[in-house]
Amino acid sequence: MKKHCKQIALGLWLVACTVFPKQVICQQDPMYSQHIFDMLAINPAFCGVLNSINTTAANRMQFAGFEGAPVTQKFTFNLPIQSKYMGVGMRAYNDKLGFQRSTGIMGVYSYHIGVGKAKLSFGVEGGFMNAAIDMSGAVINESGDEALAYVKDGVLLPDATFGVQYFARHVYFGASIYHLMGNRFRYDSNNQFIQSQLVRHYLFNAGFVIPMGEKSNLQPFFFSKVAEGSPMQSEFGININLFDVFAVATSYRIADGINFLARFKYKQRYVFGYSYDYTLSPLALYSGGSHEIMLAYRIIQMPPARDKVIHPRYYF
Repeated sequence: MKKHCKQIALGLWLVACTVFPKQVICQQDPMYSQHIFDMLAINPAFCGVLNSINTTAANRMQFAGFEGAPVTQKFTFNLPIQSKYMGVGMRAYNDKLGFQRSTGIMGVYSYHIGVGKAKLSFGVEGGFMNAAIDMSGAVINESGDEALAYVKDGVLLPDATFGVQYFARHVYFGASIYHLMGNRFRYDSNNQFIQSQLVRHYLFNAGFVIPMGEKSNLQPFFFSKVAEGSPMQSEFGININLFDVFAVATSYRIADGINFLARFKYKQRYVFGYSYDYTLSPLALYSGGSHEIMLAYRIIQMPPARDKVIHPRYYF
């Protein structure tokens, strides 16, 4: 009985998100809990701000225990071009949500401007996303139900992002806009079709760093996301960075859950991260929470003299 309740609850949510993406509170873009450890995933303006070459991969399993629940893989790469005050990189992802799959690859570019002893960064992303749907496995009890049509199709869409970020030694804040073009599209198959749209997502982040010795600090942070047609999703948290090696964090995602995060650096090159999201919404009756694993590799570069005062090493 519990298994059937899981399938019914998730099935209704997935169908509503597919057919009515702007009218239903649903997840169209991948969700990440470890964004404080890989902030390129939420704002292209973070590209190249660290004095290191960074490669990061992550896997997220959301709502563990649900068949067809979101599963996401992502990969980011970025490096600074210090002599040109810029950064370049890329971001790729694969997100599976029930009958839908979104796969994308984006090139990233950022330009950095000195503002006194702080830094202002502007970033852009451009690339393509393949939006695919396969409802051939859907169980339909009544024929002629257009909302559950046997549709199997894929659409290649151009996509773009813009972001801006301000960094000082002890404070940072910024914003980004995803899916700038707001592409409308439709899936067609077997004389059936489903209409959908990539709605714009507005992301905001902020935090400040409280030193606790030479290499340790306390970092309260805030993150918020607004999708057109949906209410704001906000998150408040605190990260404790110990000796620039260990980090533990917790955050509260309003009306959703509590997140627990941990990160470990080995020789300042290898980074391992894990997070667990405890769900507080009604889905907690059927879900075992969400798990996210992150692996990263860094090649440290010596900062130029002009940047030594504002080196943002705390942000990764």
